Amino acid sequence: MMRLGEAFAFPNVRERWRGTSVRSRLVAAGLAAALVTALVVSVLGRGGAEEPTNTAAAANTACGYDNRVAGNPLLAGGHAPGGVVAVVPPGTIPAIDHPRFESPAAARGWLGPKAPVVVARVGTQVRAYPAAILLWHEVVNDVVGGLPLLVTFCPLCNTAMVYERVIRGRAHELEVSGELALGAAVLYDRSDGLRYAQPTGKPLGPATRAADPLGLVQARPPSAAPRGEPKPLRWYPSDLMTLDQAAAANPNLVVLSRDTGYARDYGASPYGRIGKLGSRPSLYDGFVDTRLDPKTRLVGVVINKVPQAWLYDALRRERVRNDTLGGKPVVILFREDTASIADSRNLAAAPAVGSAGVFSPTVDGRALHLELGGDGQISDWETGSSWDLTGRATSGPLAGTRLTPLPHLDTYWYAWAGRYPDTRVWPPLPPGCSGR
Repeated sequence: MMRLGEAFAFPNVRERWRGTSVRSRLVAAGLAAALVTALVVSVLGRGGAEEPTNTAAAANTACGYDNRVAGNPLLAGGHAPGGVVAVVPPGTIPAIDHPRFESPAAARGWLGPKAPVVVARVGTQVRAYPAAILLWHEVVNDVVGGLPLLVTFCPLCNTAMVYERVIRGRAHELEVSGELALGAAVLYDRSDGLRYAQPTGKPLGPATRAADPLGLVQARPPSAAPRGEPKPLRWYPSDLMTLDQAAAANPNLVVLSRDTGYARDYGASPYGRIGKLGSRPSLYDGFVDTRLDPKTRLVGVVINKVPQAWLYDALRRERVRNDTLGGKPVVILFREDTASIADSRNLAAAPAVGSAGVFSPTVDGRALHLELGGDGQISDWETGSSWDLTGRATSGPLAGTRLTPLPHLDTYWYAWAGRYPDTRVWPPLPPGCSGR
């Protein structure tokens, strides 16, 4: 814990709060340190492609319990309008605005081959963003293949999403606001003060003083007030996989470098074992469905307003899962080698927990069915082409074809079920907690 104030609060306080009085700086530092400590022991996972309203979360306690965030001055009053919980002042966790990159070989030297990376591709340009770096910054403002992208990662709930950051015709820069909305991180637009839910890109409205009740942060005035109703951020295809998988599937891959401009220990996690089975969610306000352990890992998808979760334990056995959701075919490819950033403070010793890629298997208007052969190779029934775990055809008639990624979240059960109480689950669970 000794690195928390140094890593999160204090450098950024000096950078952002220059010009304030000594007394204000001391108060700010003390508050930020206390708030970051609260943040580190919390879990904020939420998953999905939409922001539902759960209006009756406390109605049924037959197989769960209500988890409430008590009002607390250190949490900016606990609750703010719209169910937003303010945890740390804005800007406490700095975004990376000038990313630098290195080769996969150079990155492998400090990351290791099984380290999780978020991969985004625009045209022929492919970039990987290590979770080991993202857990310290949560946002990277980048330009890939000429397209301004926003790479986001919630380290407490393992949710990685990439969005286009062209808003109302121009590129915007964002960072995390220090708030949680429905248990998930909130993105803050520096240009106009608007906020967005990290897992969904849904706008949450303009920033308020809720996240900074003592006025310690010198707010930057928006450059222009937004006109009309704000629209959701536009999702951009991305995937979470190991560094070696990303490098093998993408010859042009470059990897975000540790040369970020910030002094951080990118080989360590400040969050400890936040993914530990049996640990109770904190700073999460909602109903916890205890048909599964709250920290059960899964991948969740919403298609045509139908949510479904596939549990990692079952995916680990099958590796390839063909399914239908919302009337659309989907295929889930499970990568069992992906290391966790939530089960060890020393990332070099992090255990493998896996990650899941979710794809549309439709190619040239034809839905493919993928299967895992006895030799461990993946092929499709229709053409006999071979596929790797990144959704790329490596041989056969479809060699070079890539399946289209679908929006998905690798997250925890309590977070997904709290947002989608009527979610479908594979393997099926006994009824009892739906319809709250």
